[in-house]
Amino acid sequence: MTTLFEGRTLFISKNQEINDSEFSNLVKLNESSYGNKFVEFDSIPNAKAEYDRLTADNIKCNYSNYYLFVRFSLEKNQNKDEFVNRISTELTSKFDNLNILNINLYEKDNKMLGFGQIVLDRLDDIKQVLSDNKINLSDDNTVSFYKFNRS
Repeated sequence: MTTLFEGRTLFISKNQEINDSEFSNLVKLNESSYGNKFVEFDSIPNAKAEYDRLTADNIKCNYSNYYLFVRFSLEKNQNKDEFVNRISTELTSKFDNLNILNINLYEKDNKMLGFGQIVLDRLDDIKQVLSDNKINLSDDNTVSFYKFNRS
């Protein structure tokens, strides 16, 4: 099962009796063609407060996470934690209001493999990153981002 991270967007299953006007700190509300709702809040603590309120009322909901596949070049003796921090810093400085929930760079035998995943908490963020899907960390190290297709 996929780990869900607390973020600013909640997914509310269709056919749930909710009053949209009761949401505080609401930024955006979208409804899918299937009747599911995606509710974006201004902060993670406010989304968590609404999540707690909805689940206490037996409303079927969860956090909505958006995944990016990441590819990068490996540099010799590259420290994983420092590299994750560089990616995070570059992304958040390039894209306004971007909130990274998790960066997982895959490893084998304690060595990075050159790819991984990033978890974001807003659909607008993933669209923005995919529209300009590269960051340069150095002359010979470009990090590329792609839509993560889970089977």
